[in-house]
Amino acid sequence: MQKNNETLVTVLIPVYNMEKYVAACIESIIEQSYKNIEIIIVNDGSTDSSEVILEEYAKKDDRIRVITTKNNGLSAARNIGIKEGRGEYIAFVDADDFVSRNYVKTLLSVCEEYKVPISQCYYYNVDYQCFDYIFDDDEDNRDVRVYDGRDMVLNLYNHMMLPSTLTWTKLYKKDIFRIGDNTLDVLDDDNLAFPEGRIYEDDYVSYRIFHKAGKIGVVNKKLYAYRKTPGSITNGVFTTKGLDLMSSLEERMRYYTVKKDRGLLELTYRRYYYELCRTIYKVKQAKDNISNWQSVVKDLKKKKRRSLIKLFKVVKFEDKGVLRTQLIKLKCLYKLIRND
Repeated sequence: MQKNNETLVTVLIPVYNMEKYVAACIESIIEQSYKNIEIIIVNDGSTDSSEVILEEYAKKDDRIRVITTKNNGLSAARNIGIKEGRGEYIAFVDADDFVSRNYVKTLLSVCEEYKVPISQCYYYNVDYQCFDYIFDDDEDNRDVRVYDGRDMVLNLYNHMMLPSTLTWTKLYKKDIFRIGDNTLDVLDDDNLAFPEGRIYEDDYVSYRIFHKAGKIGVVNKKLYAYRKTPGSITNGVFTTKGLDLMSSLEERMRYYTVKKDRGLLELTYRRYYYELCRTIYKVKQAKDNISNWQSVVKDLKKKKRRSLIKLFKVVKFEDKGVLRTQLIKLKCLYKLIRND
């Protein structure tokens, strides 16, 4: 598959019941201007006609390899792709999204030119529509900025409009990942994989990937189209699976406690408290879909009280002004939720 000593890039597409959108996704990958790619499609136990569509494309393009498994979730599908991929770099594209024809070419050129193990771009939110000609494919129109790993992690908290936590929009040096036995162990550097059995998988791994990478090149171009499809796990009705976000933040606090990074630990505590407030509200709104919603709310309130105490303990004394502002905001939000 190697052509003219060009770098081989693996493009991974996990698929679960995406018969409406997967063809557009695959077409956008097949038509990449950078041709030395392998396309691994993991059919995660689809029950619709997705598998038929995938096999038809595999017959048309010998760069496509379809792997069919039982339904184990997005994380497991991604981990399979990491294991099976033969490329030096890997990109993850969701089956209901699509990309610019220069997606791989641009991100790879950033990695090679700036000698960074990760590159990323910006994205369009196209909701349920499919727009034509939305991408800027002018190769000369490119503005790149290189961030260090910790700065990218800080962006997870201060919202600089960089799509940091997202696994898609990025090209990774594949050897960043390590698939261990316990994909939930955030303290094992030899086990940098997507957390199987959990949603909010990006929140589990993004900050660890940035720390390990050290440098990330960000190109100021929208090369990815994110389709916000109805009925997806994170866009649908809230269920107890939504509590995985709290688990991911708890693991992040454990990580920064061990790493003794007080600044990032404090920021994680603050976000954790805020998300607890939001999640309590979501559970109450979706109580008809959660059989034990009262016990869930009770447990979340206990965590909220404990997290506020921990926030006071971890905060820097010289940062009293910032803390006061944050607590006022949190207090107002809490009152709003209680009134609801």
